[in-house]
Amino acid sequence: MNPPIDDPRIALTRLRILWVAMLLTPALAFVAMFFVIGLSAPTHPATAPPVPTVVEALHYISIGLLVILLPAGYFIRLQQYKKHWRVNAVAPAGYMGGNLILFAFCEAVMLFSIVVAYVAGTWLPYLMPGVVASMTYLINFPTGKPMEPAEMDLLKRH
Repeated sequence: MNPPIDDPRIALTRLRILWVAMLLTPALAFVAMFFVIGLSAPTHPATAPPVPTVVEALHYISIGLLVILLPAGYFIRLQQYKKHWRVNAVAPAGYMGGNLILFAFCEAVMLFSIVVAYVAGTWLPYLMPGVVASMTYLINFPTGKPMEPAEMDLLKRH
């Protein structure tokens, strides 16, 4: 087992590399589906159209994943931050662990939405939960701010 990472710079560098790598997976899946589905093809050319009830059920599952996994990811990340709180900052191991869980949950929603769009044979509305998850993923780019010591402004009364 690897020892925990104690240096914030190393943790931030590794997390940014993982962030990019985890972003490439749904991006490559989307590009592959783009070539299969295309921009305007309503169904798969060589197969019969899928049963609408199955596609609708999968779409509702992807919406459910979005509604459950994203808040759960933020909650688990917060719990990791609390667990690894040291004096007035988050330890690098907690920062990495919490963010990786949030990133994995976002990626799960993105990939499932891409699969649903592939099964449906069209992009909209089936890709929308994945778009919301990808926007959540993008705005959570690792900056390392929680690992920096917080300034205690309450003690500095002017």
